[in-house]
Amino acid sequence: MVPLTSTSDGPFHWLVGGAYEDGKGPQANQLEIPPFVSINADNNTITRNWAVFGQASYDLLDGKLVPLVGLRYYRDHRTFADASTSNTNVTNHADWRLNLSYLPNDDLTVFVSAATGFRAGIVQSQVQADLLAQEGIPAGTQLKPETSADYEIGVKWRTPDRNVSVDLNGYVTKYNDLQTSTPTADPSVSGFSNFGDATTKGIDFEIHWRTPITGLELSAVGNVNTGHFDRVDPAVQAALPYLRPGTRIVNTIEHNWRIAASYNGSLGHNVDDFFNIAWSHSGNRLQTSGQYANPYSLLNATLGVRVDHFELALYGENLTDERGPTIVFGATPNSGSGPTPRTIGLRLRANFQ
Repeated sequence: MVPLTSTSDGPFHWLVGGAYEDGKGPQANQLEIPPFVSINADNNTITRNWAVFGQASYDLLDGKLVPLVGLRYYRDHRTFADASTSNTNVTNHADWRLNLSYLPNDDLTVFVSAATGFRAGIVQSQVQADLLAQEGIPAGTQLKPETSADYEIGVKWRTPDRNVSVDLNGYVTKYNDLQTSTPTADPSVSGFSNFGDATTKGIDFEIHWRTPITGLELSAVGNVNTGHFDRVDPAVQAALPYLRPGTRIVNTIEHNWRIAASYNGSLGHNVDDFFNIAWSHSGNRLQTSGQYANPYSLLNATLGVRVDHFELALYGENLTDERGPTIVFGATPNSGSGPTPRTIGLRLRANFQ
């Protein structure tokens, strides 16, 4: 990627640039279906893509009001090949961005933004496509691109002494041809398909406080949102009847948050002490199988000392020993993947930079 940006002190600012990628992603897979079926599912995705982009802004009211506009054009020549087939797809897409920021002083920013985006079509093996076809879902080895339109309004504020800062953003995102993992006729294999169109609305928040106790800082960050399908592809709805317009978007979490405390102090004689502790929580998650992964919480902590170039710390991960699962496999509610079990250990580091 090569960007060029303006450096003048005037009110007009601009940035232009381009990017090029030539890459591939080979995978070695073997599908075993006991007792006699063994299928070579090796595949490779080859992409050659390029993009040009630019944006411009102009400072109004002595820089207190700043409108900005941006454009990006992308072209992707993508080939997917497995043991028996090969297909090529060319994607051309243009996106735009509009933003208006109000900065009355160094401690407050208010902004509104609108932008479009897209995600290139996922590629998958012929085996996955054939298994989806058995369910009546004509996904193919190359999906249609997913496009989106995002609208956001936000405020960022901090006290003049920088001890307290608050970020609050509200957003609405609309998706077209949403790409999602999809169960196939074989419960051990999942494919991908374009589920349909969806809308999600939410609020992000972040608070940081540098407390009067020297070295002690507290923070909280989180999100609450709601998302639903506006349209579900008829073939997907026929195969997965629990998905229909108005139902929740799969693989989404409706709320999550994290609160944390950290401390850095000095014991004298070139010895520093520190600790941090964080408690995070995630809501339940609807899976493409129709099952829900239950909500879960994680507690992590570290306590240690630093002497010259060395650091010795006692750490604990998942101290409440939460087991999940956080992702459910198939239609069995107690099978899936979860967090790393409770882990407690000592860590020694040396830094001579």
